[in-house]
Formats: sequence, structure tokens, C-alpha cells
Amino acid sequence: MEQTPISRPGALSNNVKGSKQRKFCRPKDRASATANQELSLDENAMKAPVAERYVLRENCTGSYLSLNHLTQSIEGVSSVEAAWSFHSHEGAVSHALLIGQTHGETPDVIKLA
Repeated sequence: MEQTPISRPGALSNNVKGSKQRKFCRPKDRASATANQELSLDENAMKAPVAERYVLRENCTGSYLSLNHLTQSIEGVSSVEAAWSFHSHEGAVSHALLIGQTHGETPDVIKLA
């Protein structure tokens, strides 16, 4: 494959006294450079068979945390179905830490099966 020298934008030019022009090489035909590479990616590699769900549970009462939409406050509920659910572990952990900072007790993160 042939290489063509190119100059990068912002590179030094020969017009300035004592400077050198930087040259970089790239393939003339980018399509041909990637056409020979075979990618074997599984379409379902990033998909989980079941969507993960996480809820927060108070340590002292054992109730699950929920968001009251009328008062915009966090309250305890007895059922998992009514609990505030998260689709990622990272989201549940970050909310649990924030709740712990404001309420004084960090809730447990529970993964639902």
C-alpha cells in the first residue's frame, strides 16, 4: 500500500525561520485499508437475556425506597413492585450513596431476579 505524506493542520511550516514542517503518512485509500479486515462481532454480545433491575432497601426497617411523586420525597414501601427501580448497578449505587449523605443511612442495593 502506498503512503502519502500529509501535513497536519497547525503543524509548523517551512516559512518560519528555524522551524520544520512535520509530515505524517496515511494510506491513500482508507476503504481498501479496512476492507481486508474481517470483523466477527456477535450481534447479541452486549444484550442481556433479561433486563437487570435494582432497588434500594433501608437497613433499619427493611422497607424498599420509593419516590412519592406528589411530595417529591423518598419514602419506604413494603412491596418491591412499588419500589424505585434502577436499570443499572452503577445508577443504584450512586443514588444509594447520595441518599446516605443526605439521610444519614446508606440503603442496600438489591438485585432483583
